[in-house]
Amino acid sequence: MTVRCHAEPESWTGEEIVLSAAESHHLKHVMRIRPGDEVVVMDGAGREAPAMVAGEHGRALLLKILSVRRHPRPDLAIHLLSAVLKGPKMDWLVQKATELGAASLLPVQMARCVVRLNERQAADRCERWRQIAQGGIKQCGTPFLPVIGPVTDFAGALTHAGAFDILLICSLGPDARSLRAVLGDAHARGVCSVGVLVGPEGDFTSGEIAAALSADAVPVTLGAQVLRAETASVFALGAIQYEWMSRS
Repeated sequence: MTVRCHAEPESWTGEEIVLSAAESHHLKHVMRIRPGDEVVVMDGAGREAPAMVAGEHGRALLLKILSVRRHPRPDLAIHLLSAVLKGPKMDWLVQKATELGAASLLPVQMARCVVRLNERQAADRCERWRQIAQGGIKQCGTPFLPVIGPVTDFAGALTHAGAFDILLICSLGPDARSLRAVLGDAHARGVCSVGVLVGPEGDFTSGEIAAALSADAVPVTLGAQVLRAETASVFALGAIQYEWMSRS
């Protein structure tokens, strides 16, 4: 079994890495890794390396890098702008978005969100979600760690629209276009990044939809079924990945 661990890019110095206390504790006490064992260390920015546990540096493990592999960035960067969901649902969504290769996940406090976070709660949740994302890349071997947060309001989320080549909004409205057709047009134009807005349990308000359309968001349908918010996000990520790969 391959045992993976995460080390921040700045900790990669020369041929040795000193793991964080949390990663060291997990390897020693959960995975039962000992000096002389081999692991795969990932920096979340496309770099991974088989490494040998050379010993301990205080309470941290010291790894000796054996070789380094650098993964190229995907042709399409997918940025998920999801409504903040109730605890377990949001945790699950972060994990699955990581596994599906999302470049970032921006939690958005929308009008109909069930959960209302204050500033401290939002910061704490983002830190938790980042830890879940780190666990996700170790679990499935995804070489890139998505950028998580910070929690923002809907207007703040739309300020990110200019950073994407195209912004999609998952819509139940009659004017929503086929996701396949929209992605086909985007692929032909050489789009490199796409933002995907997914609403909360009670859907977007009419004001949020109007604001998104004013920011040039393109309404897309995910099919005839009304999906749960977390299911819609995962479906959209998977469908975009599939459609893009089928055209490459």
